[in-house]
Amino acid sequence: MADKKPWDRKDLRVDYLKFKRDIFPAVLAARRRAATCTIDALVVWTVMRSFIKGSYEAVLGIDSTGARQSERAGKPIDVETLLNLGEERLRLSPEQRREAFELCHKCRAEYDSKSLWDNGDLVLAIHSALGQASEEQRHAFETNCKFDKVYVDEVQDLTSAELALLVKMSASGILFLAGDPAQSVEEGVAFRFEDVRSVFYELTGRAPTKPLTLTLNFRSHTGILDAAGVWPAAALASTDL
Repeated sequence: MADKKPWDRKDLRVDYLKFKRDIFPAVLAARRRAATCTIDALVVWTVMRSFIKGSYEAVLGIDSTGARQSERAGKPIDVETLLNLGEERLRLSPEQRREAFELCHKCRAEYDSKSLWDNGDLVLAIHSALGQASEEQRHAFETNCKFDKVYVDEVQDLTSAELALLVKMSASGILFLAGDPAQSVEEGVAFRFEDVRSVFYELTGRAPTKPLTLTLNFRSHTGILDAAGVWPAAALASTDL
């Protein structure tokens, strides 16, 4: 990943549609093995967005052994770290993980050749800048960029790296997060409330309270829910760190 990207150039930002339409086909064509590819564009996008760039391992520089490497903080994880992620987080075989990593690596090379970037690059760049900030810059961040309390809805559409920014932006350590994994609309976000707790713990050394489940619905009555055959449950997670 390039150290600097043209963040102000929105036309160079890659979202999933652009990735699926332009980037992934170009990588497959260059790879000359498109017929043998066992994973599709969405899987590769998810691995890149939620794990290679969007995991707390990438934010903190955690390697495959679980140790923190300061020089790797704010950078995409390597293949060994990807292979070491638990099956409950990433349900791909070792072979599929290696293939996904290879494809992601080539996609990132395609980005760099055209100065492209996505939200994962931007979030990691922010974490990296915070980690390398001078004392004066840190003071400015503490003074101007932090909030006493942080309230976030639709948290299921955020990666762990984005959640880590929320933790860093909380001056008081008080956050209130609400969401429902069943209502995710963002492609490529592999969200779990267990990962929210992991992010808080890895950044602060203290675990938040366990998520609460809402059982009272004000949007519709039981007849509609029974007919749909589903009871949406929005889980709440709060912490006072």
